[in-house]
Amino acid sequence: GAGTVSGSEASASVLITANKARLAGWELIPGRLSSGTVADINGNNASIALGTGATTATGTPTDGLFFVSASAQPVFYVGSTFSYVNDTLTAGGWTIGGGVISSSKETSNVPNAILSGSGVLSLGTGTSGFDTANRTFIDGPGNRMSIGTGFKYESDALTIDGNASIGGFAIGATTFTSAPSGNSQIKLAAEALQFKANNNTTDRLNLYRIAVTDNTNTSDARFFPQGATGGTNDATRFVRIRMGLGENEGENAKSGDLAFDGGNVEYAYNNAFGEPLTVTGGGIGQPAMRRPMSESIAITMISGSREDKDHGTLLRYMVKHPGTNIEAGPSGEVIRMGKLRD
Repeated sequence: GAGTVSGSEASASVLITANKARLAGWELIPGRLSSGTVADINGNNASIALGTGATTATGTPTDGLFFVSASAQPVFYVGSTFSYVNDTLTAGGWTIGGGVISSSKETSNVPNAILSGSGVLSLGTGTSGFDTANRTFIDGPGNRMSIGTGFKYESDALTIDGNASIGGFAIGATTFTSAPSGNSQIKLAAEALQFKANNNTTDRLNLYRIAVTDNTNTSDARFFPQGATGGTNDATRFVRIRMGLGENEGENAKSGDLAFDGGNVEYAYNNAFGEPLTVTGGGIGQPAMRRPMSESIAITMISGSREDKDHGTLLRYMVKHPGTNIEAGPSGEVIRMGKLRD
């Protein structure tokens, strides 16, 4: 039946009626118990809310509130940073849901860290994806990985673009070079492999280069006791073994005037260890030599063997010692194995 009310119902500290009760700061209505605005147990909505604004709490995580709802879409949160909403758990700056773990810290609305249940890890501030700037991307099922746009592995191939360094080697668009510019430098380019060692204390240079192009195949081993660069900067004193095959690699190809297809192997010694420097140029009627030589042995194979005594296969020992009694031909030839005249 009806209860007895002393004074007004709104101001009563103790109230008991058929549809409402108030006792010790709590109010009870059918299916709901609340205390001011900071506590709300709602049987009608299957929810509990505690904190400022509890009686008006919704399923949106809100600072200062504890909320749980056992509705068709369960909701649970403590403040705005720890929650379970729409089958997604958010805690400590991370979000777990839909088979994905991601950081709630974002750049341009893209999480800075994403771990997918499909086997993909994405880290960084750029667009999440393979081969994208400012993003490290690992795709397990796809067997691929990228760090920015300059380092990537896919289809069983590693590609490194731009300027990079790995284990002391600098990597360019078409080169792979050991970082030191002096001692023990190795350089791999698109067409050549080069080994170089500088000893700046004694100013020496030791160099070996192998090069292959569409038209030629060469190897060149050189030793400069006084260096080709550096203190004395004397590139005219050297010991050299050079081999060349292909277009313009015949013996006259080194003269600077004429060039023939073929091949040559040259063993050259040019005042390497203190002898007087030689003059440059060939004899009378001979083209100037591109590399002045003190002594050399050359094996050449030049196209057109019927046209000239210097064509075909030829071995020559040549000397350039002006002012000596060594009797050499116009081009410095002392010994010749091959055709003797045109």
